[in-house]
Amino acid sequence: MANYPGVTPIYDLNEQQASHYQAKHRLCQRALAYIQEGDTLFIDCGSTLMPLLSQLSHFHELTVVTYALNVANAVAALPNVRLVLLGGLFYPASQSFGSDNMAAAIERLGINKALISAAGVDLERGVSCFHFHEVAPKQAAIATAMQRLLVVDASKFGVVRPAYFAALDDFDVVVTDEEETHSSQYLGCGNAPLLS
Repeated sequence: MANYPGVTPIYDLNEQQASHYQAKHRLCQRALAYIQEGDTLFIDCGSTLMPLLSQLSHFHELTVVTYALNVANAVAALPNVRLVLLGGLFYPASQSFGSDNMAAAIERLGINKALISAAGVDLERGVSCFHFHEVAPKQAAIATAMQRLLVVDASKFGVVRPAYFAALDDFDVVVTDEEETHSSQYLGCGNAPLLS
């Protein structure tokens, strides 16, 4: 994805799958430590959380709530995972769904942990993504979950995308890379502990 000053790049999920893959794998290993047997997890759309999904087979019973087709396809084959797929209008660029009543559907669920991804994290402008239809489900999951984890690789820090959805201190934990220096300026900022 080429970056040009003043121009928002177009999001391509297939391209993002390979981008920073090793970092995403490490982040998902760290996030896995927060998941407990019997949890109901909200798993966000995008490519960041995809390496986590194969690790869910180690649990005996989990429920995964998602609005992302790529997430649903990955967990549907796991016999130990109950899948709640939130539907609506399909957005191919992000392989996700959007609807006017999705936030209300999420708020009716008992979500233990919300694992949220983002395309941008900025101290002043907050946490953002590319697509406006993702804002409502992300915000509903953050508001509903007992614990909120932001899982982002360090390349997202200092970046602002078009669709704002949260402040950094809306999260209980921020899981990111220790290898990159961009995230170091976020240590001690806000209320969310930074797990690197």
